[in-house]
Amino acid sequence: MKRIGSIAVFLLVLASTTIGAQEPPSSSRASDAATFRTHTDLVALNVTVTNRADKHVTGLQPNQFVILENGVRQPLTFFSAESVPLDLAILIDGSASMQGKIEHARAAAAGLARSMRSGDRASVVEFRDTVRLRQRLTTDTSAVESAIGEIVARGSTALYDALYIALKELTTASRDEQQVRRRAIVLLSDGADTASLSSYDDISELARRAGVVVYAVSLKSPADVALQNLSSGGRPFQRETDYGMKVLAQETGGRAFFPEKPAELKGIYDGIAEELGHQYAIGYVPTDPRRDGAWRRVAVQVLAGDARPRTRAGYYTPAPDRRAGPEPVSQQ
Repeated sequence: MKRIGSIAVFLLVLASTTIGAQEPPSSSRASDAATFRTHTDLVALNVTVTNRADKHVTGLQPNQFVILENGVRQPLTFFSAESVPLDLAILIDGSASMQGKIEHARAAAAGLARSMRSGDRASVVEFRDTVRLRQRLTTDTSAVESAIGEIVARGSTALYDALYIALKELTTASRDEQQVRRRAIVLLSDGADTASLSSYDDISELARRAGVVVYAVSLKSPADVALQNLSSGGRPFQRETDYGMKVLAQETGGRAFFPEKPAELKGIYDGIAEELGHQYAIGYVPTDPRRDGAWRRVAVQVLAGDARPRTRAGYYTPAPDRRAGPEPVSQQ
């Protein structure tokens, strides 16, 4: 996978890391404590639970969650219904096509930043021909808002490169963390990628390995709306990039939005903020101890009437150490 130019220079500062999960508490039961030392055994999941009316379901207990890995039920090791600290990357399209829309985008993103709670961190990534990390992860909300306010519209759209850099920054930042932290990306763009060195396949693979929830907001242009209105058979028109972002969001446990007007952005961002504030953090130590680098599909069920859980589709197990030969996952 080739990485050249400005993205390569940027990534030299970001130490590449294998995504670690977290060590369960010493107690054998599920714990409400959000802080414990990290370990590669635990598979951590952020779970959003809504009902048929798309309202968040609160007050659920650990025994109401069922975790399946490749169809096999797993014992719940970690549980928190409180607000587990969040690392949030806010990605904003600063290309020329955002002229006349960037004010709405900045206002909506600033509102999202103001929703941060104690212990949460946010970063700001601006992308056009190149990608600029305007603000590294920080708990300083005013610094995040200031960085958002500096974004202006000009140039092309390096959407995939922005996602690549944001995923790398979030995973690198969590490398030495000693507590469970949720990680999410909120991406806003109004068009197809026109300037990236990365491909959609690159991003999709990296996101699956990272365990970062992706929320994609794709603002439609007047031309897109016109094509949708003229589409035959009642089928809505959808750009290839939009379809890819929708799949990426579903695979990571997030959501995709396709507003037609910039004024809709505030409501969408407020909804994302509300969702991030109502997630359950759960985790388990896999009963299958093999370290073979394989993809394992994960499903979460909730035993509570109309509850509809949403989380990432799965994860990759750690790759075997080729020098020493395959070893099973420690169960300590």
